[in-house]
Amino acid sequence: RGTNETEARVHESLERLFADHDDKLKLPSTHVIYTVPPWLRIRRPNIGSPYSGAGLLTLPAQKVRAYVDDGDGQPYAPGIERLVQLVGKRTDWSVVLGDRDALEELILATGGHLRDLVRVLQTVALEARTLPASADARRAALERLRAQFTPIPHEDVRWLARIARSHEAELRDLEGLGSLARYFDSHLVLCYQNGSEWYDVHPIVRDVV
Repeated sequence: RGTNETEARVHESLERLFADHDDKLKLPSTHVIYTVPPWLRIRRPNIGSPYSGAGLLTLPAQKVRAYVDDGDGQPYAPGIERLVQLVGKRTDWSVVLGDRDALEELILATGGHLRDLVRVLQTVALEARTLPASADARRAALERLRAQFTPIPHEDVRWLARIARSHEAELRDLEGLGSLARYFDSHLVLCYQNGSEWYDVHPIVRDVV
C-alpha cells in the first residue's frame, strides 16, 4: 500500500503487474483466480481483457443490508444467513455468543466483511469474562474495531458521506484516486455486488458520516 510518498508508485506497480505482465501470471494447466481492489479497475479500465473467463475479479463483502431508493438499509436475510453458516463452519459461535441475535448484531456491525467479523468474534472470545459473552463484551469488541478506523479527517468524512448517500465511488477526477484507494484498502468503504457493483461506508463508522 505504501506511504503517501510511495502511494503513486505502488499503484503504478500493481497496474503494470496485471496490465503488462499477464503472461507471467498465467500458470500452465492451472486454474487461477486473481482478485484486485476496486480502484484498480477505475485506474485502468478493461484491465481484465487479457485474462480469459471472468477476467480480473473484485472480492466483495457479503451483502447484509438492502437499500431501496434513499431509505435506510434493511437487514438482508439471505446474506446474513450465509455468514451465519460460514462462521458455524469455523467455530461453535453459540458457545461464545449464546443466541443468534447476538451473532447477527456483529454481522450487521461489520458490514458483511468476513475478516472484520472474525476479528470481532476473536476479541469477544478472548476477553469476555463469562461465556456466553455479555452485551457489554460485544460492545467493547466493536469499540476496539472502531478505534482502528478513527479519527477520520474532515475532508474524508465529507467524501464518505457522499458515498453513503449514493452508494457510488463519488470520484470526481483521478487526482482523488489515492484517497479512494485508501478507503477501499482500509475497509472504510466496502464493495458489494448484486448485479452491479456498489459501495457503502463501513457500518462501524457510519454514525460519523
